[in-house]
This record gives sequence, C-alpha cells and structure tokens, in this order.
Amino acid sequence: MKKVIFIIILSISFVQAHPHTFMDVYPALHVKGDKIVKTHIKWKMDDMSSAMLIMEFDTNGNGKIDEKENAFIYENYFLSLTQIMQ
Repeated sequence: MKKVIFIIILSISFVQAHPHTFMDVYPALHVKGDKIVKTHIKWKMDDMSSAMLIMEFDTNGNGKIDEKENAFIYENYFLSLTQIMQ
C-alpha cells in the first residue's frame, strides 16, 4: 500500500510540470496560376506566452510589439530559420 501511495504522489508531481507555449497557426498560400508564389503564416500565442514576449521585447514600454520591436525579433530570431529551410 505504501508503494501505491508513493507512486500516486510521485505522479502528481509530474502533472505539475512547467507550462508550455500554445499556438494557433494560420497558414495562407498565395497562388498565381498553378504556382505558389508566397506563403504567410500567422502565429497566435496563448496569453501567458504573449505577455512574456511583450515583457521581454517591448523596449518602449507601450504594452505591445511595434514595428521596430517586431523587426528586431524577426532579424534576431526568425531570419536564421530561412538558412535552415534552404
């Protein structure tokens, strides 16, 4: 019986693991004729992840990611992904 209680307590501690980022992804394909000429992907993150990103990258403190901040994120975090895709 003690082993069963120990296993239950141990498994409960695993259930309380760290949170993950949840995203909804909205892909769009732009087609001309029979060819895909452009792709656009909109990522919508959960509230907690969004708040953490705003806290980290909102350098002017206006509570949102503006064009300059967005460009910084793109250049420093996403642009390197294009090299992987090639």
